[in-house]
Amino acid sequence: MQHALWGSSVDRNDRTANGGHTAYGPTNRREEMERLQLENALLRASLEVRHAAPLRKEREGFFRRKTKVVLRSQPETQPSGALFQWDADQDTRYANDMHGFESVLHIFSRQWLGIRAAAGSLPGHKLALDASERLKRDQIGSVVRLADQHRISNFIFHGMSPAISQLINHLSASGLSSRLFLVYHGNVVQWCYEPERALAFQALEFARTGKVRRIHFMKRGHELLTPNSFKPILLNMPPRIHLDHVKEVSNFALVPGSSDWRKNLHCNVLGAAMTPELDKVIHFARGIELPAPYEAKLEQIPHLDRPSTFLLMSNCRATLNVSLAECHPMVSLESEAVGTPCLRNPLLLDAYEEHPYVRLVEVADPASPVEISKKLSTILAMDRPELAETIADYLKCISATAHDCYGEFLGL
Repeated sequence: MQHALWGSSVDRNDRTANGGHTAYGPTNRREEMERLQLENALLRASLEVRHAAPLRKEREGFFRRKTKVVLRSQPETQPSGALFQWDADQDTRYANDMHGFESVLHIFSRQWLGIRAAAGSLPGHKLALDASERLKRDQIGSVVRLADQHRISNFIFHGMSPAISQLINHLSASGLSSRLFLVYHGNVVQWCYEPERALAFQALEFARTGKVRRIHFMKRGHELLTPNSFKPILLNMPPRIHLDHVKEVSNFALVPGSSDWRKNLHCNVLGAAMTPELDKVIHFARGIELPAPYEAKLEQIPHLDRPSTFLLMSNCRATLNVSLAECHPMVSLESEAVGTPCLRNPLLLDAYEEHPYVRLVEVADPASPVEISKKLSTILAMDRPELAETIADYLKCISATAHDCYGEFLGL
């Protein structure tokens, strides 16, 4: 397996014993220099936040790598403290396992559920931070050591938070700016909220000052915000879900969105309730009311954990996420991953907008309950095996393109 910084499998494995030392064949000089620069930067980052006692162990680890000893110590286990989690089960359970991302670390806030779900489906290591708390000095040191032990060579920050800002500042000051990338899961429409606007401006400032190599806003037409912005749109990946039961479809639709105005919930539930083929419309959000006779079809249930949500999605006939402003919503990909179609608004992505599945589920006018209902009726009348095949082909295309785009974004 070729690794961009740490050398190829031939470099690591084609070794011969020579007087008790490990001998290596010739390596690419540019890759070797990049590897040493990365090691030195991570070492500097670690030394800046550690005291004298731990320093000796770091030096020993550094010299072991320099002499290329084959045996390496086991990586640190789950770090102590509640402010961050490394490779938590919920962030790795549904991840796609794709070659080339073994040295990539995705960093995000655990309270932002949509962003966490998106990062959790991507290949690579995961670091979940608290959205509001700052990291302590020793916790920054733990993060750096974990990155070193897992041979992380590229850091992707998803969204912004105080802790993410700390890490970007710390790693860039240690000479790692060329390894830092920022993906902003939002768009200008959301700048009507002051906190969202402030976080977006902070992300743009990191890009403008060169503290990150590239930035990406997941919405068409945002690439001109800064010169080092990346296009095309980085697509999310569907989660890798293995259902341990036979799909048993019941005659209801699910509207899983939150009460945010962007989610357009009343149009979604009204359109579903107006659809004569459906007996029930289940939703999570509170405060949803409809006039008679449509109110009788509604059923509000508490929010579920992800496995239970996936099970519910797999048992319904359709999900609805016809929003007013959206990037690349994970709720749609999650529904499709269990074989259930999801109605959506026009996303204007850079790929597969003419795919047969998109033409089936896209609602041109998100504010029209009648159009939502007509789309639902069309889907519900389709042959189920044919629909499942169309969904599967769409997800295959999306996953392959997302992999390629992220590879281009990182320069892999």
